[in-house]
Formats: sequence, structure tokens, C-alpha cells
Amino acid sequence: MENVQLKISKTEASRELTKRIAEGKKIMDTNYIDMDEARLDEMRSRRDIWNNYNVEYLKRIFSDDSIANEYERDLGGVVTAGAPLEKRREYTDRTIEKKITRLKFIISRLSLIPKEKTNKIEPDTQNIIIDKKNMLKEKWYTRYWWLVMVPILVFIIEQWLEKKLSFSK
Repeated sequence: MENVQLKISKTEASRELTKRIAEGKKIMDTNYIDMDEARLDEMRSRRDIWNNYNVEYLKRIFSDDSIANEYERDLGGVVTAGAPLEKRREYTDRTIEKKITRLKFIISRLSLIPKEKTNKIEPDTQNIIIDKKNMLKEKWYTRYWWLVMVPILVFIIEQWLEKKLSFSK
């Protein structure tokens, strides 16, 4: 954990993790009144998809899996299938709440995690500006050479025609 680095900007990571928190809250907003076994199974499925995405996202934005592993750690007891529906629903809500709390904790620590250094060599901007000016000059001469040459050719042809026509008289 102490050598972990962030692969993307802190702002981008914070924004996406905040969206993930909102998505978790939306899953918890599933209607209690109409809750039955099928709806609970659907809610758990949505929770599992949400959670698995979060784990994968955390693995991709950090230089190692330590933060994702910390997020993924087991959160406590298991409620068996024989428990009342209300208890299983409460347990599902609690697991989502704990995962949301972990995401909030990760967001709160983003400022402490350094951004990963890339091996890209930063270009010398002064040379780029000079090269761009040279390219513009070069392009003008290579692109518009005919603007200079056509009048010269017209003049030469006119001179030739005048001589030719004056000899034929």
C-alpha cells in the first residue's frame, strides 16, 4: 500500500468513485414494500455486478491491487438462505453501505496517493515552436511554388511568342 500510485488524475478518480457511490445508493433504494424473493435476488445481482465493477475499476486505476484488495475484503458474517427475507434484505443493505463507506474512505485518501510517473519524455516546447515556424515556412515554399513559377513561365512564353510572331511577318 505504501508504494501504490494512481494511474489517472485524482479528479477523474474522485469523480468516478463518487458515481459508483451514487450507483450503490440507487441499488439500496429498491422498494421495501414489494420485496419478495425474486426482487431480493435481483437486488443482490445488481449489488454483485456493482461490487465487481468497483473491484475491477480500483485494480485498473492504481499501480497495484492493494487498494482493490482492501475494498474487497470480507465484511463480516453471512446470513443464510433460511433467514427471514427482512434479515437478508438488511444484510444486503449493510454490505452495500460498508462498500460505500470504503469507497468514501478511498476518495478521502486520494490526495495522499502520488500520481504514477510516466516514462514519457517531456518535449522541449521552445524547439517545438521553432520547428512549427520552420514547417510553416517550408510548407509555403513547397506548396505554393507554382505561384512564383507560373508568372515567370507566362512571361517566357509571351516573349517566345512575340519573337516567333515577329519573325513570321
